[in-house]
Amino acid sequence: MSLTHVPRQNEAQRWAEASVLAFWLAYPDALDLQPSYRPPGQEAAADRFGRFGLELHVLECDLAECLNELGQSYQTLNLDAYCDRKLAEMVGVLERVRSLRDALYGALLESVSQLVQARGPETLKRHQGILDWARAWREMASG
Repeated sequence: MSLTHVPRQNEAQRWAEASVLAFWLAYPDALDLQPSYRPPGQEAAADRFGRFGLELHVLECDLAECLNELGQSYQTLNLDAYCDRKLAEMVGVLERVRSLRDALYGALLESVSQLVQARGPETLKRHQGILDWARAWREMASG
């Protein structure tokens, strides 16, 4: 196998961004507040969602690093075909995790975008960036 390095993707941070989007879906009234990411009385819930995003981010990065270590061991020890297949399977798992991350992020972004559009004009103005990013995400995903 020619695996030399599995890059750590900056996109892993999308797990943290997805946790904020999920929080807004769970607590849509938070969109009307300033700041909307930690509304008074909902700090614990916001922290819980944030922790989920952070843990998933770290999990994806750890998986990439484990694959890098296995890849280095594979090349150093000249492991057999069985290990070659297992390493390829693990790379496939990482790719599925990244695909899941992007699909989940896109779905959450689209849902929050629709939620923002349904709120009042002040909320729409404050969160215009979400609408812009959702539009850009759709274009990127379709192209």
